[in-house]
Amino acid sequence: MNLEELIYKRLSEAKNLTKYLTRYAGQPAIFTPEAPGDRESGWGRATQYPRAVFNFDMQADGERKSAGSLSVTLICRNDSEAVPELIEPAVKKALKDVLLKDDNGTLYAFAWARTEGFSMTEEKNELLIGSDVRFDIMEYPLQETTDPDPIMAMARTASWWELIRWQMKPKLRKKPRFFTAVLPKSRSWRKPTRLSG
Repeated sequence: MNLEELIYKRLSEAKNLTKYLTRYAGQPAIFTPEAPGDRESGWGRATQYPRAVFNFDMQADGERKSAGSLSVTLICRNDSEAVPELIEPAVKKALKDVLLKDDNGTLYAFAWARTEGFSMTEEKNELLIGSDVRFDIMEYPLQETTDPDPIMAMARTASWWELIRWQMKPKLRKKPRFFTAVLPKSRSWRKPTRLSG
């Protein structure tokens, strides 16, 4: 799964979040990049609110040291019992302390950045209230070495030199005969001497 699918799966499986949201085509009303129109048949006779719409942008933010940002917008009617302030903690909990892994092996984590409230008027003169819950996305790419692997190449080179050493002429493989310490019969040590031969 890609990052979009992973985020959708995580939010749609969070029971403490979905219990506040209305349904669209039998599923929790969580959408990306935008919600379907109010006249779509998937709404049925149910109200279109509360709902959640998420978007993410994978442009790195050097100042915050993040790989991108995620925005989860919660939209409710002002006369609804479920208000954005009630739903926001469920969104934070769904994305807190979790690592999501995509098909490429990249890991993603989310750090809450801020929440901004807003209000707007709908076509039917309904007053809608909402919150924009923003997260920083931390990306941890799969750590693989290049091909050819420089570490493996060094190991092969070291093994190759070891093989060359043992394939040299037998007399070169003998212990060096220079500066060998000699233990005389008196068992007292002398300075090493150079042996001829």
